Amino acid sequence: GRTDDAPAVDAAAPKPAAGTFTADRRQVLTRAAAVAAGAVAGGAALAVTSASPAAAVPGTFTGNPAVTATSVGGTGVYGASDFGVGIDGRTGGVGTAISGNNDNNGTGVRGYCNSGRGVFADSLSGVGLEAKSVNGRGITSTGGTIAIESVPAVNAVHLQLANNDAIAPPLTNIRARTKGAIVFDANEDLWLCIASGTPGVWRRLGGASSSGAFTALSTPARVYDSRAGYPPAVGTKAPLAPNTARTCDLKANGSGVPAGATAVLVSVVATQTTGTSGGFLSVYRNGIAWPGTSNLNWSGPNQNVAVTTVTAVDASAICNLYASQVTNVVVDVLGYYR
Repeated sequence: GRTDDAPAVDAAAPKPAAGTFTADRRQVLTRAAAVAAGAVAGGAALAVTSASPAAAVPGTFTGNPAVTATSVGGTGVYGASDFGVGIDGRTGGVGTAISGNNDNNGTGVRGYCNSGRGVFADSLSGVGLEAKSVNGRGITSTGGTIAIESVPAVNAVHLQLANNDAIAPPLTNIRARTKGAIVFDANEDLWLCIASGTPGVWRRLGGASSSGAFTALSTPARVYDSRAGYPPAVGTKAPLAPNTARTCDLKANGSGVPAGATAVLVSVVATQTTGTSGGFLSVYRNGIAWPGTSNLNWSGPNQNVAVTTVTAVDASAICNLYASQVTNVVVDVLGYYR
């Protein structure tokens, strides 16, 4: 991390001013390695400052680890730079560029900056920053205006929640939860905790088994009319035959319903009905047999009966129309779920 002010404990390890290194390269490196490997009680084990973009202590260190800095009560490694990077860690293989570990209640890696980045992690194809905690928090963030900001590259995503097959739905996984918690469970459902408790109060935001968010069309669209001579000019122009399903494409006539919608809000009218004892009309998802249900009923011939209902649809946003008696039908779309 980069900081503009060194911790007070660095007074125990005075930092040489720029230009005061008069010893030869070997002496400087020997001194730096010795200090880095030692332990300084209450002070900085390794504290080197450069007032220019050049390195204060250049050189290549070998071994595993190459440099070790230990401090009982102060700063293990302190890096400061007026123009460059306080501490820069890089790895050319599969190792870790910078690793911070704290066994108690401190901080493994901490970066402080007045106006820039306290900690900056960059990766070409790997992971820029990885945080792991066995029993605590992997990452915690506090911000005066924004705690966490995500700016994805082109064609990237802002946040990826990885599914864990071991995570049960929060309503069945009885444990203390805090308001604001988010869970992506083994059923691929996303949950938000709106009240703390055991297990708390949860709302399902979406998932494989939910209908998704509702989108109301700005203007209702007529997608089907079985009567000859009436728009739109799509589909079969003839009354429904008794006990025979007819498909209805709810994307028709530029309705605005997309393929992939899970359900559609429709207004259905049975018109020019037949049957002295009346009949019924059922609307349901395409691809299944008539489920034995009805959405509207009429009591005799030549009636006009309307109903507004939600119907599930197949992947192409197609539903079925099924009538017990001969009747014409008109279908308008009002909105959809996705």
